[in-house]
Amino acid sequence: MAGAREQILAAGGSPVGEIVTLARGNGAKVTWCYVTDPEGNIIELQPWS
Repeated sequence: MAGAREQILAAGGSPVGEIVTLARGNGAKVTWCYVTDPEGNIIELQPWS
């Protein structure tokens, strides 16, 4: 996710809010963040592990 976020920001996008990580009781972990593309569209990035 960090790589995709950095590419979007380098292309003229903007961050929206903070990067959030949530750990589940079963050991699963999800991290998400929002960015805008250069045209202002909001994109959610969300990898699970």
